[in-house]
Amino acid sequence: MSFEKLLMSLPGHTECACLPLCVDCQSRVDDCVSGRTSRSEDMKSSFGKKEGEYSRLVSKSSNKLLNSLWEKKQIPEEGWTEHTLDLFLSWLSSHDTNNRVDMIPVGAGEREGRVLTPLVQRLHSNLTHGIGRSGNLLEIQPKALGSSMLACLSNEFAKHALHLLDTVENYEIALYFTFFQVYKQLNRV
Repeated sequence: MSFEKLLMSLPGHTECACLPLCVDCQSRVDDCVSGRTSRSEDMKSSFGKKEGEYSRLVSKSSNKLLNSLWEKKQIPEEGWTEHTLDLFLSWLSSHDTNNRVDMIPVGAGEREGRVLTPLVQRLHSNLTHGIGRSGNLLEIQPKALGSSMLACLSNEFAKHALHLLDTVENYEIALYFTFFQVYKQLNRV
C-alpha cells in the first residue's frame, strides 16, 4: 500500500499532504505553477514552465522514493543522504496531529506530544506523539500517523535485517528504539 493510499484510508484524511503548499493561496505548489488556481497568473510570471516542470519532477521523485520504501518495507539497497532522511522524518512528523499546520494543537491526550524545548523537539525530529493504542504497541495511533508509520517501518527493517542474516525463521519484533535512535541507525545505512 502506498503512503497516499494509506492516508486516504484513514478517517479525516482526504488527500495526500506530502506536497508543499503555496504561501499565497494555500494550494499545492505544483497546482499553482501549472495554472490551476486563481493566483496562477501571478505565479506564472515568477515561475515559468521549466520551474513548474522541475517542481513536479522533484515532488514525483520524492513520492516515488517514499512509496518504494513503503511498498518494499525493506532496508534500501543504497543508503539515503542525511538531507533525504531529514525530509523523510519531517514529512512523517507532519502527519502527527500535534504537528499539523492546518489545525491548532490542543495537547490534551495522554500520549500527545508536548515539548517545551525546541532543541529536544528537533533532536526527536518533531516525532513526540506516542505510538500504539490500549496497550498494543503495534496498533496504529490515528493521532500519531507519522509516528505509527515510522514504528511500522522500523519493525519491518528489523525483520528484514534478521532475514538478511538468515538466523531466525519465525519472529515478531517489538519496537525498543526511541525515534532518535532509529534516526541515527537509518543514517548509518
